[in-house]
Amino acid sequence: MTFYGPKEVCSKLNIAESTLRKWAIYINKIAGYTFAVDQYGHRNYSDGDILVLKRMQELLAKKYTYEDAVNEVCNMRNENHANNAENPDEISVLPITHATSVPGVLNEDFYKEMVIALQEQSKLNQMLIERLERLEERTEQRDQALTQILRQILDARAEIAAERGKKKKSWWPWSK
Repeated sequence: MTFYGPKEVCSKLNIAESTLRKWAIYINKIAGYTFAVDQYGHRNYSDGDILVLKRMQELLAKKYTYEDAVNEVCNMRNENHANNAENPDEISVLPITHATSVPGVLNEDFYKEMVIALQEQSKLNQMLIERLERLEERTEQRDQALTQILRQILDARAEIAAERGKKKKSWWPWSK
């Protein structure tokens, strides 16, 4: 099965990329039809997808609303699927839930790799949290020690000031 990028499909259908994106969103939203998606989240279109989009283009040219065109395309898809046994040459267009045979398309191995990466990231985050907690604890202990030292310094200064504040005896007997 061959898959095409958005630019190739747009050139085949002679439409803008924004139009293709809009149609894909409508088809997905109204009918639940899903297109293959690569590892970067970009849609890829099969030959069957192109037939659906071509039919959508024809219906919209006949002044169908988007909703009516999507429903008509879905009916065509369902009829093709039902008649597939009678006419094997006709292409049956079914929604793609996951395409594992397409290179670059999300598949089970990719999800497993992502789960492993997330687990490793979670472990790393937990280690960082523990390290941060230890750092906060040491900082709190340091702050308490500094506060205690500052209090001792202030107490010592107060004692010194109190000693200086006492009246000294003058060595002149007549002076007060």
